[in-house]
Amino acid sequence: MLVSLLLLDVVSMRFSQDKVVYLSSVGLQPVVIVNSIWMFSKRYGCPDVIYVFPTRETEKFIESIIEAVKCICRNIKVEKRLVNDIDISRLIRDFSDVIRECKEKGYKTVVDVTAGRKTMSIALYSAAVQTGVDAIIYVHLKDAYYLGYVLPLIPRSLISLVVLNGED
Repeated sequence: MLVSLLLLDVVSMRFSQDKVVYLSSVGLQPVVIVNSIWMFSKRYGCPDVIYVFPTRETEKFIESIIEAVKCICRNIKVEKRLVNDIDISRLIRDFSDVIRECKEKGYKTVVDVTAGRKTMSIALYSAAVQTGVDAIIYVHLKDAYYLGYVLPLIPRSLISLVVLNGED
């Protein structure tokens, strides 16, 4: 636990002065990505850019996600890249391309594997590791009863932001 807290402090200090891009797939529960961005922003500040990766099935949620995210981070830029969630190899290539593009622009890269189908989370995690992102995060909801609730309605003891991988 102490190591996790120390790591979070290191990550926090590192992101405070940098341009940050936040990447996440989009699943069937739009509130999941909103809660994840909200938790990240409360701890580290708002990222400069968010890349969301919906499928044809989840693309319909993008406008409501953008509206909610802009309530949390007013000046945030949101980019959308449509993906096919069936072909994991293709997903890894597509995610890797976007991550490299962001890194070339000088962004610190944060990948969130919370939202989306398992194939998307696996591919996003794999791409993040392969490209050497600055942090991989996951928001752990400890009681499924609260799935679909917005962050302020979830007891703090039942939700946590976990850094799965990050620089020291």
